[in-house]
Amino acid sequence: MGMNLLHGGHLTHGSPVNRSGKFYNAVQYTVDPETERIDYDAVQELAQQYKPNSSSPGTPPTPGLRTGLVSRRLPNRSARTCLPISPCSRPGNGRRVSFAGGLCDVITFTTHKTLCGPRGACILTTNPTLARKIDRAVFPGEQGGPHVHVFAALAVTFKLAKTDQFKALQAQIVKNCVALTDRLAERGLRIPFGGTNTHLTNIDCSSIKGPDGTTLSGDQAARILDIAGIVVNRNTIPGDISAADPSGLRLGTPWVTQRGLKEDDMLVLVDIIADLLHAMTPFGLGGSQR
Repeated sequence: MGMNLLHGGHLTHGSPVNRSGKFYNAVQYTVDPETERIDYDAVQELAQQYKPNSSSPGTPPTPGLRTGLVSRRLPNRSARTCLPISPCSRPGNGRRVSFAGGLCDVITFTTHKTLCGPRGACILTTNPTLARKIDRAVFPGEQGGPHVHVFAALAVTFKLAKTDQFKALQAQIVKNCVALTDRLAERGLRIPFGGTNTHLTNIDCSSIKGPDGTTLSGDQAARILDIAGIVVNRNTIPGDISAADPSGLRLGTPWVTQRGLKEDDMLVLVDIIADLLHAMTPFGLGGSQR
């Protein structure tokens, strides 16, 4: 059981093109169409209905969700909860991670995103039985030869993550993203998911329409912004029907914050983005709306 890719989930949450979707019968939950946020009561109802072997919620599950999963376990098969927090592994989110740690069997995160370290990842569990299975799955199950230079880089990363300077950097990353998001809304761009309180935000490009009613696609918007030297990625948002034709853009503030930019700089950056997006004129060919 995992979050639907089109609603903010990940390929590994049971997408049919991923190993998780090929090997397992994946039950996927979505966000509420009105609030564009996860309805945990609805997720719990799905868990009770389908009795999944595992769950992979994209944000910390409530105690009720955890109880619903475990109490409805399949015969002789314990329900396991796994929380992937790759984008949000920074110490600035420590309360969220520690909260989830008391509810989830396994927590996974990458080290090269907000943790600002080398390419790598961590798998955490306090269950000795699961730990042995995970170790065997990593090696010899999946992992190739070890890269010792990455071990050293990870050690430095974790040491830096304990410093006050790093915590200040993470706090500024969030401040910058909130400022960026608020300014995008002021410039007339719709923000999916009700805004942000993390390092990530989204833009609904379909709010920009051409004279014939054709909406701007996330793919075209990302390509044009890239030409202008602004790197973002296309992203599905609630309402999209295909990951191949997303309506959204996803932006993050870790890199620009690492380069010393603050809230005032976000306003300048957003004005450049908004000017470019509003200058685009979408139009359809051959009956297509994109």
